Formats: sequence, structure tokens, C-alpha cells
Amino acid sequence: MPTNKRLTDPWLMSQRLAVGDRLRRLREWRNLRQPDLAERAGLSRYTVYRAELGTSPLNADHAHLFARALSVPVEWLFADDWTRSDDPSDVPQP
Repeated sequence: MPTNKRLTDPWLMSQRLAVGDRLRRLREWRNLRQPDLAERAGLSRYTVYRAELGTSPLNADHAHLFARALSVPVEWLFADDWTRSDDPSDVPQP
């Protein structure tokens, strides 16, 4: 049985984990719990949990909902060179 390369590709996995980490940092910087972000984004807490862990791909709709709920440009979740991920004080305040 062939494996799905998207599920095993190391680069994709590292990107998924990085996005999840950025999402968690932004959520925590906003002093939100996972259920709070879920409510703001109109998604389930389980969706927030999986996105932060990087256990499943983040679809474009969810990325936009998370970004809007956190008051950041969606690009901030995906930028490889996002230096702000190390300094959440650069995140615009709502």
C-alpha cells in the first residue's frame, strides 16, 4: 500500500510544527486559552488543539479564521523568516 508523502515528508512536518508553534505563541500572547481562541475563530477546541500540535494540515479557511481571531495577518502564521515568532511584543495589539 503506497504511503501518502504529505503525511511523512519531513519538511512538511517541520512546517506544520512551526505553524502550530506560532499559533500557540500568538494565542498565549493574547492571553487566550484554546477554548477562547476556538470561540473567537468559530472553530472547535479540538481544531485549535490539532493545529497547535501540528498533527493535521491547517487548511486555508482555518488559517484565515485563526489570523482574524488573533488580529494578525495570515502570513504571520506561515512566514519562514518570521523573526517576530521569537518576540511576540511585535504582534499588533487588537
